[in-house]
Amino acid sequence: MYTFSNHPRNTQCILTNTKKYPKNYQNKFITLKLLNVVIMNKSKITLILMILIFGLLEINAQTSEIDSLENLLQKHIEADTVRINLLNQLASRLFYTDINKALIQFNESKAIADKLNFAKGKAESLRFIGICNYYKSDYPQALENFKESLKIYMELGLNKGISLCFNNIGLVYKQQGNYPQALQYFQKALKTAEDSGDKKKIAMFVSNMGTVYNKQNNYHKALESFQRALKIFEGFGNKRAISICLNNIGNIYYSMEDYTKTIENYENSLEVYKEIGDNKNTSICLNNLGVIFLNKGEFSKAIYYSEQSLKIAEEFGYRTNISQSLQNLGNVYIIREDYGKAMEYYLRSLRISEEIGEKSGICISYLNIGKIYFKTNHYNKAIDYTLKSLEIANELELIDNQKEIRLQLSEIYATTKNFKKAYENYVLFKELSDSIFNEDNIKKIIGLEYQYEYEKAKQAIELEQQKKDAINTAELKHQKMVRNYFIIGFVLMILLVFVVLHNFMQKRKSNRILLAQKNQIEEKNSELLSKNKEIRTHTEELKTTNKKLKELNATKDKFFSIIAHDLKSPFNSILGFSNLLLENHLQYNEIEREKYIKIIDNSAKEAYKLLDNLLNWARVQTKGFIFNPKEQSLEKILIEVTKLNKNNAEMKNIKLSYSLSKDIIIYVDYAMIEIILRNLISNAIKFTHKNGEVKINAGQDNDNVIISVSDTGVGMTQEKVQKIFDISEKTSTVGTENEKGTGLGLILCKEFVEKHNGKIWIESEIKKGSKFIFSIPNNFN
Repeated sequence: MYTFSNHPRNTQCILTNTKKYPKNYQNKFITLKLLNVVIMNKSKITLILMILIFGLLEINAQTSEIDSLENLLQKHIEADTVRINLLNQLASRLFYTDINKALIQFNESKAIADKLNFAKGKAESLRFIGICNYYKSDYPQALENFKESLKIYMELGLNKGISLCFNNIGLVYKQQGNYPQALQYFQKALKTAEDSGDKKKIAMFVSNMGTVYNKQNNYHKALESFQRALKIFEGFGNKRAISICLNNIGNIYYSMEDYTKTIENYENSLEVYKEIGDNKNTSICLNNLGVIFLNKGEFSKAIYYSEQSLKIAEEFGYRTNISQSLQNLGNVYIIREDYGKAMEYYLRSLRISEEIGEKSGICISYLNIGKIYFKTNHYNKAIDYTLKSLEIANELELIDNQKEIRLQLSEIYATTKNFKKAYENYVLFKELSDSIFNEDNIKKIIGLEYQYEYEKAKQAIELEQQKKDAINTAELKHQKMVRNYFIIGFVLMILLVFVVLHNFMQKRKSNRILLAQKNQIEEKNSELLSKNKEIRTHTEELKTTNKKLKELNATKDKFFSIIAHDLKSPFNSILGFSNLLLENHLQYNEIEREKYIKIIDNSAKEAYKLLDNLLNWARVQTKGFIFNPKEQSLEKILIEVTKLNKNNAEMKNIKLSYSLSKDIIIYVDYAMIEIILRNLISNAIKFTHKNGEVKINAGQDNDNVIISVSDTGVGMTQEKVQKIFDISEKTSTVGTENEKGTGLGLILCKEFVEKHNGKIWIESEIKKGSKFIFSIPNNFN
């Protein structure tokens, strides 16, 4: 056996951490939360039904649970007790897979509890935060969290929370190497659990006491504690707790150098940890296996398991585990006499132990660094580091470490010819070895092992006998029940024959009466169905007529609105300014006269365009616009409409262009397609700022020709896009140069596109421009 001081007996404690709700309790808990949500927000009924379904189906998949809880948190944003519970549940499920994310959820829970003055919620959140910090090896912060939580629990008189905090404080002291304090808090936690009769917590606290006894090399008490806890956990079927006990019992066998049983316990424990996704303890178990294979001289396996442990510990930030894995890797390389690499691992481990304040880790690092200096003939440094290790081992009463330190000092002093000190240290080494494993201790440990196996076998026999007795009792009961059922069945059969005959006669009589009534009802139903059909037909006709009337009414309103206002406005400008020029033209200079003439010209063009659209629209409404499609050159159409709108574009210095990869022969009514493009281009120019750009693109997509008119103008909101083709909505607005319009041109575009069995749609974004797109079938018939 190699005498390297690393962390070979990585005894695992049971931390009272996240809530593991029984399934029936989870369902009740979720239902209560949902009732609270219903009262506070009745609009979330769909969400609530979804949660209830998930609760009742008892979804076991952890990923599904996390997704469901995250969805609930996104929907329930109110800072109340419901959100606190949801946050704590989510963090509990994230705890073993993403501890940093879990810590974020617990901190938010605490902040809400603070805001609400919810003392119990704050105590819970602080305890959970402490657990996260414990697993991150931030022991001073964890201790502060647990003590603050304990204070609140004591003020509230909540014994359950008090016992959990006692236990967790004990764990922190254990990690810091303060074993008397750790044992004191575990005993307080145990007493509270025993007073309340909570067997699960009794097992948990007893197991944790066993880890302290193991550190103090009191293997008899340690094994007794672990086996007592294991027996209780097996009764509850708690896989994680069983695996921790198996791991800890494996550590005792390691101390006895029974590696076969040690590996058996570690591997069983590791399998369960992987199954339940416990990354922290998976890392610990892998490191323990690395230590065993190191002591067996199987170095490849030792490196493999230690590196696997280190990888998991680094991924999840378990700094204590990182330190232990580094120590174990250093031990492998020191055997291989690769002292540089071994020193690198030991120094990294020492730095982490110093950062988290883990004195036992510092003690081991000093001892192993001293060993390297001894191997490399730096005897003074070897003695310095080994004595530093001894100082901490004496302070923490680490008997096992004291034994290794004394042996190393003996070897160093013997090499340096200081035989007196070599002898003194060797004597102390022998005394410590004898105190750890004397014959009485070994007998007690073996006795406990046999006692545990005997009780386990006895329980199995008793259980088997109980099963047999239950089967015999059930068979007798079944035979008696069959006999009674046979007698009752025979009597009932006779009665049934009599009743059936009587009912048959009555039924024949009733059937005749019912048949006559049925015929009458069917006749009446037939009449009612006929009337209902007529009523539905009339109703549909009325709806259709009503819809047409509404459309006609909207058309009429739009028509008169344009005549009364939009058509009148440009003529007012024409009449007003022409009158000014007629009566006062001598008073104006050439620039002013040109200005007024341009206003008259623009108003006349505006009036003409409006009249043209109005007449075309009126012709469509009165079926006077003859639809006469023919094969046309799309390029010629684009050239023509671009020329028509060129002057308007140049007035605002707008770049007007079209893009067509090749000429397309399109089957359309020339007048209609010209009106569509002219209105779309005119509209684009109207809403584009000076120096902007209007572009017409055309191409073929399968059986359709797609034409778009895009601009770099002001754009539209989606609300306006939805209403722009609705004649009953007033959507017209002034252009970038206060150009006016009626919106009639776009409505005319839609009707003409649909006349070609095409579609028109808009893509627009405020301040970035709009794109009007329409498609026309190229094989239109």
